[in-house]
Amino acid sequence: MTTNRELKFLTRRIPLQFEGDQAMTTFDVEKLKNEMQDSYELAGNRPIALSMTDHYLLVTFEVYDKREASRIGF
Repeated sequence: MTTNRELKFLTRRIPLQFEGDQAMTTFDVEKLKNEMQDSYELAGNRPIALSMTDHYLLVTFEVYDKREASRIGF
């Protein structure tokens, strides 16, 4: 029996904090991963993308949704 799971991308927004005209934002990857563990299984150990908008740092992970797992029997 095999498990068929769809790979998804999950992005977390972290508000940017500014000091003068510089962004002074930090984040803890392990804390983000722990927050996602109830609903998602991470496909890798690190974020696959980091990007920044005017007000947010965007951190993207590859995940499997634990609630959408289906089984296919042969």
